[in-house]
Amino acid sequence: MKVNETDYAERNKWESAIGKCFLSFGNVEYLLYNFHQFISKDDAPRFISSLSLSKRTELLSELLNQHNFRELDFSLIKIDLDDTKKLSETRNLIAHNPLMFEFYESEPGAIKIVQTIVSIKNRGHKITLSELDEFSEKAQSLVDRLYKSTRETMDLIRLLPR
Repeated sequence: MKVNETDYAERNKWESAIGKCFLSFGNVEYLLYNFHQFISKDDAPRFISSLSLSKRTELLSELLNQHNFRELDFSLIKIDLDDTKKLSETRNLIAHNPLMFEFYESEPGAIKIVQTIVSIKNRGHKITLSELDEFSEKAQSLVDRLYKSTRETMDLIRLLPR
């Protein structure tokens, strides 16, 4: 099977969208690592890096529920942590599954070929290029919000009496 220029152009679009997604999630990981280190004040970040991103967001939420933080309003960071957990599921789909060709009969005798990332474990779980582009934008928006909410939360915690 010969690969034509259209196939390469399509692949470049996938590579660009996946790259944007992973650059954003690298920033998410960095922000959450630093935030955890600030809250815990111990060597736990070594432990936290062995957890999935979803579990790390749960741990951070639990740390914010500690008695010495109860009087503070952490609603913004908690929303961002919940969003991180939700988006991490799609990130995992992208990271751990192949880009495949799916063939459809769009009308009798006409075959339509669509590239998608398809879950190896659950073929119904997939993402198209347009969905990936949209997801990459959500991931970048999350980075922007997390940057702000982690800084604001750290500033609130700094105001607590020691």
